[in-house]
Amino acid sequence: YNEFNGEKNSGIFIRNKTNNPDFYNASAVFVVYCSSDSHAGNASAQENPTNWNFRGKEIVKAIISELMKGGLLNAKDVVVTGGSAGGMATFLNADFIKDMIFS
Repeated sequence: YNEFNGEKNSGIFIRNKTNNPDFYNASAVFVVYCSSDSHAGNASAQENPTNWNFRGKEIVKAIISELMKGGLLNAKDVVVTGGSAGGMATFLNADFIKDMIFS
């Protein structure tokens, strides 16, 4: 791990079997919050009166699709978490992510 965007070697991210027997060897994916819509929007500038694109849901869909190509389909458990706007994005997308992976 590195310190990119606050990523820490603490809590469930501790890479030590003694201190974190459940998650020490888990894969972790850090998604940068970049959509300004809590990764929930799906409207083009032509489809809304603000003339702004909101494609956060498509970002989530693309990320999960790419992760599934790399082995996410074999996962038995998936933990989705976030803080601040990422927490809202987690709340808004948890069922969507579950359905993509386990349906």
